[in-house]
Amino acid sequence: MENRMGKILDTLRKIFGKLGPLGGVLFANILLIVALSFLSPYFFTVTNITNVFRQSAPLATVALGITIVIISGGIDLSVAASISLTSVLLAIFLDKLGIPLPITIVLIFIIGVLLGLYNGVLVTILKIPPIIATLSSAIVFSGIAYTITQGYSINLPIDSAIKFLGRGKILEIPFSILLVVVLYYITHLFLQNTGFGRIVYGLGGNVEAVYLSGISVRKYTLLIYMLCGFFAAFASILLTARVANGHPNNGGGMEMDAIAAVVLGGTSIFGGMGNVWGTIIGVLTMTIIVNGLTLLNINPYIQLIVKGLVIAAAVGVTSIRISKK
Repeated sequence: MENRMGKILDTLRKIFGKLGPLGGVLFANILLIVALSFLSPYFFTVTNITNVFRQSAPLATVALGITIVIISGGIDLSVAASISLTSVLLAIFLDKLGIPLPITIVLIFIIGVLLGLYNGVLVTILKIPPIIATLSSAIVFSGIAYTITQGYSINLPIDSAIKFLGRGKILEIPFSILLVVVLYYITHLFLQNTGFGRIVYGLGGNVEAVYLSGISVRKYTLLIYMLCGFFAAFASILLTARVANGHPNNGGGMEMDAIAAVVLGGTSIFGGMGNVWGTIIGVLTMTIIVNGLTLLNINPYIQLIVKGLVIAAAVGVTSIRISKK
């Protein structure tokens, strides 16, 4: 029996090995799902799998923006605070100010893009290193969110139609997941088939060559951070719609989860390499880990340790892979 299981595992390794680093993550995902299915009778159920997909939607959305930023050679540590701030503003617009839903959503997207633009200005015009610029932005955005709310949550109106975005289903499929699939497909086409996409990879691979070819590095860096802000706002809408309130810590920790998911999915933390399909696999990996640990009643503080180790392992594997080339 053990020999047969060993042969099966060897066969699976060879099959997934042909997919490169992404195959390794897929293989690890399968092993994780099998293990959790044995450890918890509640894991591999329709209800829980649906919850996993629904919970992954906001993270998957913000991870798209992080993917683009990291491929371009940058980093954005402010997305979690941006999500929290726009979540608070979304609840205020709908509940306190009574602004119509379509206008509110447009405003949230505009605010998200402006927050991304602010990061871009710090990086391109003030020449602050991205990690420091976006870290300072995270503090600023979080401070604004807490100042507005004084630390309290703001509930969405009971009958607000926006809740469908986070909780609704079409043919038993969570609507938020359908949105995510569409977003990923469009972003994939955008990165692979447009001049902008080629420039994104160029900035991460050889920024000097991009500059010498006459392309404005500043302009495209600004656009990349604005795009990241857009995806953070999108994630905020999905998250707020699911939890039905705006809270100054709604996005707490999501920046680290997103970075971990992106790197797990094969995007190089050093830039110039990556794709969105790897990112979605990384997102599912992170979500499954958290979901499984929760079902097993693992202490939330232990879960933080696991997340930290996953990030270290992902970056370490990427570094080793690049050093061997």
